Parts: sequence; C-alpha cells; structure tokens
Amino acid sequence: MNKRLKLTSIKSSDDENSSDQCVWNFEDTKRELCEYAKSCGLKLMVEEKGLEELVSEIKIMNKRGARKVFLAFNLMIGLSHMGMVRNRRKNALEFLKVAEDLIKNCGSKGMITFGDGDVFEKLKNSLNFKSFFEGNLVHYKALLESIESQFSEKFSKARIACEVLFVAPCISSCDWLQTWEEMKSDGDFQAEIRLESGSLSKNVLMEVKEVLRGCESSYQARIEGGNENELVLEWKGTQLLRFSIWKN
Repeated sequence: MNKRLKLTSIKSSDDENSSDQCVWNFEDTKRELCEYAKSCGLKLMVEEKGLEELVSEIKIMNKRGARKVFLAFNLMIGLSHMGMVRNRRKNALEFLKVAEDLIKNCGSKGMITFGDGDVFEKLKNSLNFKSFFEGNLVHYKALLESIESQFSEKFSKARIACEVLFVAPCISSCDWLQTWEEMKSDGDFQAEIRLESGSLSKNVLMEVKEVLRGCESSYQARIEGGNENELVLEWKGTQLLRFSIWKN
C-alpha cells in the first residue's frame, strides 16, 4: 500500500463536558472506515483529538522540518442527523479560523469544505428576529416535507421516528434566538475565510443530480458563488443544504 491518509475527528470542549450520549460510536465508525479503506488499497489512520492538540501536533512537525503535507478540513453543521450541538456557531468559527491558519502557515497546500444545513447564513440579513424566525419555520417545514416524500404509508412509523429524533430537537425558538444574537455579534460567517474560493466541477453537479434522479420535480441542485464554489440543494425552492469549498 503506497497511499496513506490520516483522518482526524475533532472533539470540542463541549463534547468533553457534556453528559449527553453521543449519537455515534467513534470506535465502530473507525473500524468500518479502516476496513473500507483497506479494500481500496489505502492505508488509513483514524484518530480523535481536540483542536488545540491537533494544532500543536502540526506545528511541532512543521518546526522539525518535516515534509509539509496537504491539509484538508471538513466542517458540517446544522445537519439534522448530527443532533443538537451547543455553541455550534462559535465552535464553527473557531474551527474555520484555525484551519485557515494551519493551511497558510503549516501545509504545502490545503482546502476547507463546509456543509451548512442551517439557514442562518441565508437569513443573516434578516431585518429582525421575526423574519429570521419565519425563515427557520419555512426551512424546517421543507425538510419535514422532503422526509415525508421518501417514506410510503407502510413506513409511517419509521418516518415519525426520524422526525422526532432528528428534526424536532432542531425546532426551538430559544435556540434560534441564541443563534440570532450570535449572528449580530459575529458578523458575516464565511467572510472570515481569506482563502481563494475553489471551483466545483460540473461532474460534482452531475453526480448529485444522478442521486436525485426521479425526484427532479421536488429537489433541485445547482452551483453558485462568485467562483462557482457553492453547491445548493433545495426542496421545492427552499434551501436545505449549502456546500462550499475554499483552497490555496
């Protein structure tokens, strides 16, 4: 095996201090990833550590004159299956700033990918909390409708379970108010990133549309952004997910 890859899952301080049960098992996921990588001829190392620990490790390697490597950082927030995460906007901003600094100063090259299942970036210019609140209602109504469309009547209990477990906890006026207040104090979320916008190829869009085949009347996907660095997934005109990429 000539190809090597290290995958690091970042633990936030909130994860360490929280008594909530994790929605996924790291060791099980690690084993499955390594087994799949092995079948593809890839030597994969999977680890879990805090952000500060990762920064320290990379900077030590850099000081020792080790060969610089390609650094890729992936951030996903607001995806319903991930469960509720406290201070997710604050943690996301911290992660993006650290990732950009490491790419600029410690890596040979690098990239940041960002999947946003929330709507606060789309609603960041809302004039008041009322319009922000209503925008969230529209978003989660569309999400519930999209889930319902994928389940036949005989699987209604499974659909309800998905809605209760993954969507209902996200519909909270208190959490939305906290997010609104954070938006007003933090400013433009993605404007913090100074890396060049990476262009998404047409092949990416074609792959997404292949997955959506048969559902084109309800789901729409398109590439946006000044440098075509954003992929948007919508349900009947309402945004469900925005994926962005930056690189140097």
